[in-house]
Amino acid sequence: MGHLSEAFVGIDTSKLRNAVAIAEGGRGGEVRYLGEFPATEAAMRKLVAKLAAKYRRLTFCYKAGPTGYGLYRLIKSLGHECLVAAPSLIPKKPGERVKTKRILVEAAWAYRHPPRVGREKQAKVAAAPKSVREIAGATGRYRERASTPAIVVTAIARELSAFIWAINREVMARR
Repeated sequence: MGHLSEAFVGIDTSKLRNAVAIAEGGRGGEVRYLGEFPATEAAMRKLVAKLAAKYRRLTFCYKAGPTGYGLYRLIKSLGHECLVAAPSLIPKKPGERVKTKRILVEAAWAYRHPPRVGREKQAKVAAAPKSVREIAGATGRYRERASTPAIVVTAIARELSAFIWAINREVMARR
């Protein structure tokens, strides 16, 4: 089987099982849920080897938690890029706790209507690289196909997470 160029692997870690999803590189890349795998070194080695046989470049990402950085060390030792999001390092007020899904849903709810963009913001948007503006332009298509508010908000939340990922990849590629 021929190698595809790149893929991004998101892992939702837990003590016993890891849920894994993959997004193929490129604007038309497929995003799919691979399933749950045992949270053992052997199972993760097998998964990484299977993916490495199909893709030339793999980038893994997971949220730091009670499972520690063992998975990070394993993936790096196998020669792949791995990013660990550490929510504990984000400054917040005492007692303040906001789940990532809630942030996306709240942002999506606000995004249901076309934004009013001021002159200063228009200048910043115009100064952004063309590739970033193209990614941003693709996120408005759900407003036209609105069926129910809940479905639209869910679709926009998913699109926003993909938008954030795509912008980060574009910016990081320039460094």
